[in-house]
Amino acid sequence: MWDERLFVAPSEWPEEFSSIKSFGLKEAPSPYEVACAILVAPEVGSRFWGFKKFEGEGKAVAHWWLGGMPVEAIQKLLGQKKGRWVSLMENYFSALVKSRKFKLWALGTNPVPACPNRITAQILQRALQGEARRGNVTRGERNAWERFWAHPYISTQIKTGVRRCPIERTLYRPGLVWPSVEDKLEWVYKDGGNQEELRKTIEWLESRVYKRPKWLVPLKFPKQDILAL
Repeated sequence: MWDERLFVAPSEWPEEFSSIKSFGLKEAPSPYEVACAILVAPEVGSRFWGFKKFEGEGKAVAHWWLGGMPVEAIQKLLGQKKGRWVSLMENYFSALVKSRKFKLWALGTNPVPACPNRITAQILQRALQGEARRGNVTRGERNAWERFWAHPYISTQIKTGVRRCPIERTLYRPGLVWPSVEDKLEWVYKDGGNQEELRKTIEWLESRVYKRPKWLVPLKFPKQDILAL
């Protein structure tokens, strides 16, 4: 099923979605930031984030939505009451923030004031740059990690959900999705590479628009806007 929003991260969280409730933060990361962090982890599988158990259905809904699937399609797939998909997604993110590493990334604060030594700095550098640890965790690393989380500078921010020294959150996989439909169109219609073949494929898909379900309303773009790209 073709839709223009495919692989375009939503611009904002749904109105029904309580980002404060799910992330525990006053300034939750944007859907685009989250998509670049979890659709494909910095390292294979959930090993990098250290995620624990969560509902598979909630994960599927969250990933569909972050990957650009229209809400109407998600609701049709679930075949449940209207707000069910939001509840599933909130439960999924509530489980994700139990990972300390993900919580630190989502907080988006400068961790340097809580780094008293080289070991702590190296651990945090690997975490924020998306590098998995090599070998077994040493006792010194484990102790340094625990002291970091017990530091008042970090523990206070985690408890209140307010970051004192904001920094840009790392976009681990920025090429997975586009931040907007306009960015996607600009990429599709630029010259070079395999763009011409891609455009032909899209035109073919759009010529079969009658295959689109009636409940899925397509986006409309004036032709001059596309040509201007």
